[in-house]
Amino acid sequence: FDNALPRNLTMAPKERKSMRVTLLHSEAYTQVLEKAMGYIHQDRDILLASLLYYCGFLRSTPDFFRIVSPRRANRKQLECFHEGHYLDILEQYEINHPLPLLEVLGLVEDCALPSSRLIFWKYCQYVAGASIQAADSLMTGGGNVAIHWGGGRHHAHPGQAGGFCFINDVCLAIERLLRKYKRILYLDIDIHHGDGVQQTFYEHNNVLTVSFHRYAPGFYPGSSGSAKERGRNEGVGYNLNLPMPAFCNDSTFVPLYQYALRQFMETFDPEAIVLCVGADGLQNDPLVVGNHEGWNLTPEGLAECVRFTSQWCSDRKLLLLGGGGYHPAQTARTYLLCTAAACEGVRPGMLRQELPRDVPRHPYFDRYGPDFVLYQPDENTSNSDCINGISLNKEVKESIDLAVMYLQQQQQRVPDFAID
Repeated sequence: FDNALPRNLTMAPKERKSMRVTLLHSEAYTQVLEKAMGYIHQDRDILLASLLYYCGFLRSTPDFFRIVSPRRANRKQLECFHEGHYLDILEQYEINHPLPLLEVLGLVEDCALPSSRLIFWKYCQYVAGASIQAADSLMTGGGNVAIHWGGGRHHAHPGQAGGFCFINDVCLAIERLLRKYKRILYLDIDIHHGDGVQQTFYEHNNVLTVSFHRYAPGFYPGSSGSAKERGRNEGVGYNLNLPMPAFCNDSTFVPLYQYALRQFMETFDPEAIVLCVGADGLQNDPLVVGNHEGWNLTPEGLAECVRFTSQWCSDRKLLLLGGGGYHPAQTARTYLLCTAAACEGVRPGMLRQELPRDVPRHPYFDRYGPDFVLYQPDENTSNSDCINGISLNKEVKESIDLAVMYLQQQQQRVPDFAID
């Protein structure tokens, strides 16, 4: 399959030699992800690993692109965010734990404890350890961009699981980054609101949390995500929820994302950016399509968000995490495109010019039929069902503008040394 490698992947011009991209990946970790989360993610991590290999990211690797094997977090690292009694259950659980206890801890239904305790605890350690390791690589000169597609478990709370999330690697990574960086911008484009992250930093003014998500009656998590939730105490104005309409497509979503990023980069001036890229906003994602509340985004649209972030924030530190995504092949294709997009700050054109347009021949080739398209930059999803798209678009933009005005007022009131 050598002829399936991206065009000029190892010889493209215009590399910024001082910049590097780090991908947290190993075959052992991929196997753990598949065994522990296969009940909901199926084989998406296996498919992604195969695409990464046959598109040249895991072989014929560009000089600026580094593969790092994830390490498992230890108990002390996990306790930087999670409560000890909760971790005790995850590490040493028994199938016959009383149901009332499991309900309090959120370990029922979508987060029911699996039968294989050994693999499950190893997964918890890995998903946290990989995101902590990615954050460390940014702080210690290991690169400008770090990627961990197995992460993005934004629903977990210190003592409670939720939404297929047992360990909140997002919060662990952000808290790690705060050891060095004074202002962090957290962006979340998963269709489900990241309630665990919001709760953690709701009273903080050193983390600006901006979430694009669906907010509607009965849509998970339901208990959070309103545009009225703006933070508390010192955190007032530093939490921005931007509910997006059902059926919104790339032409609605991507420009708003770009507008928000520009505004908050200039106003908040973060030293590091953390972007959670959920793929469950893709058209026909099986988890949300049944309730008629989903989005009509494409893998190309999400990759464009990542490409823009990588280029716009090329002088800052950028951590990319995964998230939801329940169509295995579409999610794998999305994260492959986003990997290329993440390199745009280092080597412009990586996504748009160097990737092949068709899926390369490889063991899972038939999963991408019938069109076998890898990257189609002009692809657009119809927005005919989004009746109120224009007015809602305006509403979200106004929310962004109001948040920017508040941040500007805060900066005028507080001296720079106090903000820092």
